[in-house]
Amino acid sequence: MIVNSIEEKYISALCHPITRFNTCTPLNLMEHIWSTYGKITTLDLTANEERMYSNWNPPTPIETLYEQLTDGQQFAMQGGETIHDSQLVRKGYEIIRRTGLFTEDCKEWRKIPEDEQTFDNFKQFFTAAGDNRRKNSATNGSSGYSANTIEEIVQHQMNNILHVLNLVMGWQRAEMYFSSILLTIMLRSAVRTLRKI
Repeated sequence: MIVNSIEEKYISALCHPITRFNTCTPLNLMEHIWSTYGKITTLDLTANEERMYSNWNPPTPIETLYEQLTDGQQFAMQGGETIHDSQLVRKGYEIIRRTGLFTEDCKEWRKIPEDEQTFDNFKQFFTAAGDNRRKNSATNGSSGYSANTIEEIVQHQMNNILHVLNLVMGWQRAEMYFSSILLTIMLRSAVRTLRKI
């Protein structure tokens, strides 16, 4: 099954002229693929860091932020870099602060002694803060988004789309495609505005 899922050019070094891949175990295939193509480069580590520290977009559950940070930490470890939990706390705090939705909670977090500002305590504290914010915003009808926060969320989503297009199409084609999408959206918005006048 593995052989059918991988283009032969990537595993041709393991192909026997007569038996082909019949004598090759799945473990041999996976070890070959990992050792040949699975090396984590400095560019991969830089991209991982950018993904780790990209904005969190509420109302997405805060657990997605924790997952984003820990996934990045594990990827960095596989690439030979260590990202300590204290770094996750600092970066996670900054990401949450940038949302503009947890101003009072951030003040309270800063009052906690530094030796108690562990990643587990961070997750527990801001999970409770997020639950409290959701309950309060549901009762007062306020979403709490500022124009800057919305702009950051839109920019983040656009960057995610461009990144996926880049992976699929290559940078220049993705940029051209994305630019044409943005132009179409802008033109439609302009037409709607003109119709209202």
